[in-house]
Amino acid sequence: MKPIKNAMSKHLSVLLIAIVSLQSGCTLLLVGAAAAGTGAGVAYYDGALKATVKAEPQMIAEAAEHVLKDMLITVTVNRHDMISGLVKGVTAEDTTITIKISKEDEHLSKISIRAGLFGNESISRNILDRIKKEIGED
Repeated sequence: MKPIKNAMSKHLSVLLIAIVSLQSGCTLLLVGAAAAGTGAGVAYYDGALKATVKAEPQMIAEAAEHVLKDMLITVTVNRHDMISGLVKGVTAEDTTITIKISKEDEHLSKISIRAGLFGNESISRNILDRIKKEIGED
């Protein structure tokens, strides 16, 4: 009877830890860990949406500028080279959109998108989806 009680106790402990983690906002850690295990993914934390895409920084910066203009967002900065990029824009409501790009390796780049001071996940995801479509990564 004791082994069953110990097994149930362990399962209950794991369940409680999972519940507490989900309630305290640690879901991101679980999602981030899963994404890190695959080598690619998308995570929203610290007010920014972070993703890895299959493109060079220059291509991403050009796509980002095109996407912002299509969304009628005024592009204020577009600087890029072969290893990094920065694209900024301002919406009609003076919300700043910041897109940072850094080359990860020969075929991958990291992209960070922040909408506003505290971030807006919905806007950031919309921009990322449009950038991916623009560079041919659906």
